[in-house]
Amino acid sequence: MTPCTCWRKTLVLAGLALMCGMPGDCWRPSSAQAQSTASKTRTSKSEADLFGDEVLAEGRGVNVRRSHLEESFALFKANLASRGQRFSEEKREAVEAQLLDKLIVTQILMAQATEEDRVKAKASGAKFIEQTRKQVPSEDAFKRQLLAVGMTAVQFEEQISERAICEQVLDRALKGKTSVTEAQAKKFYDDNPKRFLQPEMMRIRHLLISTRDLGGRDLPESLRTAKKQIATALLLRAKKGEDFEALVKEASEDRASRDRGGDFTFPRGQMPPEFEAASFALAPNQLSDVVGTTLGFHIIKGLERIAEKKIPYSQAEMDIKEKLAFDEVQAQLPEFFEKLKREYEVKVKKR
Repeated sequence: MTPCTCWRKTLVLAGLALMCGMPGDCWRPSSAQAQSTASKTRTSKSEADLFGDEVLAEGRGVNVRRSHLEESFALFKANLASRGQRFSEEKREAVEAQLLDKLIVTQILMAQATEEDRVKAKASGAKFIEQTRKQVPSEDAFKRQLLAVGMTAVQFEEQISERAICEQVLDRALKGKTSVTEAQAKKFYDDNPKRFLQPEMMRIRHLLISTRDLGGRDLPESLRTAKKQIATALLLRAKKGEDFEALVKEASEDRASRDRGGDFTFPRGQMPPEFEAASFALAPNQLSDVVGTTLGFHIIKGLERIAEKKIPYSQAEMDIKEKLAFDEVQAQLPEFFEKLKREYEVKVKKR
């Protein structure tokens, strides 16, 4: 995987999410909303007002309510908070306007999706979810990251599915009209050498004894102590010569990596500091002591240290062309979205 592989993931998910230059994670139209747009559109304004869920925008097959906007805004703020950023209430009106625009366009794109779009989106969305899960050390860590932005695993998968469908519609409508030459791709590679440096990485095997419950909450201290004793006993078995991969498959509570024997590779700066320090200190086939983090107790076996290196152009070429094509699509999005809103006769309530 090259450092710019994320551009390809972005093409799957973020053409619409980045429309207004806001974090993609803040945008989440609900599945129920997308699936029942037609019936909701028939709901009268008086009914909406009666139940306190006013219609903010409507058109042919479009119906965005106050509750949809409030959900998106709450996720936007949670996303900022998870990254240690504060939200200024002075910006609320502008942010809500952008989120409302995204919700409108989402409904239109979902309505335009063909069966082929949905089939392609299902595959690309599933691939993105799988890759995302592999980037965290455990299933518990994955759920914890989602909770930090106010989402469950089911909501995350619904969000990815909808984004992927919208992106397939955009690909069909716009991407086929873009073209990137070999000369453009090579120039981008030569002009941006730092983008193509693969950082130092560490490949390890990892066994986790979790100290969190299924809801992501810390276990009480008495149970943490018991969990550490379990990890210590497993480390002793490994040091006596038992096959570590087999031990991982038997006892690890990291479901995401357990079936592959705990094998995964990560760069510096991605894992908890204690985990990273212990991992990068290991020689090949060396076992760590029991390492404690906020996720639980870990036993780590070093496999391979991968030095920093420059990715050759031949390996990066496809990603670069995807990135440049994405940039071309991005430039067309504002005009394209305005055209869609005119075609669907969208009217936004004055605020």
